[in-house]
Amino acid sequence: MNETITAIAPKVLREMVAAGSVDHVRAISGGVEGLVVLLRAGPTERVVGAARGGPRYFKSVDGVISTLKDYGINKLEVDASGWMPRTKTA
Repeated sequence: MNETITAIAPKVLREMVAAGSVDHVRAISGGVEGLVVLLRAGPTERVVGAARGGPRYFKSVDGVISTLKDYGINKLEVDASGWMPRTKTA
């Protein structure tokens, strides 16, 4: 994951979705920590942040979808390259 991408706070994400400014959403591998969600709003791409700062890591695709649906996001792209589901062993 590109470390220069800034995390977006959950409250700000909710406001961006309500304003219709989120153009594209994708989930990618965040390394051993899990999946991260990147969103594009105009020319800027940001990672969905955790409530206490930093990127939010997800252990399952189900967790990603559940969280995004809570924000009102129903479409996303998933790139599972480099990600190992928690139900599999390396």
